[in-house]
Amino acid sequence: MKIEGVNPAAGGASKPDPLKKSTGASFGELLDSLTQKGAASPAKTGALPPGAGIPFIMPPSASNVTASNAMSLADKLLTDLDMYQNALSNEAIPLSRLEPLVGELVARKDDLAAMIRDLPDEELRGILSDTLAVVMDMASRHHAGYAA
Repeated sequence: MKIEGVNPAAGGASKPDPLKKSTGASFGELLDSLTQKGAASPAKTGALPPGAGIPFIMPPSASNVTASNAMSLADKLLTDLDMYQNALSNEAIPLSRLEPLVGELVARKDDLAAMIRDLPDEELRGILSDTLAVVMDMASRHHAGYAA
């Protein structure tokens, strides 16, 4: 590899050539000229800043979000959680075989999380949020290798 200004064969490091001065205005001068009063702003010139004009698109929400649908999904989630707990208590089942069940739990957790924001009942949202917290904790423990 060749490095400019360094010649090891000459018996030591030689000094590199001094940096050449750049021509034109310095950064400070450019900044001052752009921030001076009377400088054209993007609003005055009609230019839009980056990202302006792009509409915000809300993620899709479930159209049939009702308390009974959310509770049904939470019930399925808790049933799967019970199955996971029973499988953990069986020493003949290795943790690696529980990965599909954990994946299903995480998928149902995501579905339930999407439903929560559309529920009008604050108390139900609190209960379902606690359910999601339990599932997330269990999934974290599983992926970290903790069985209990």
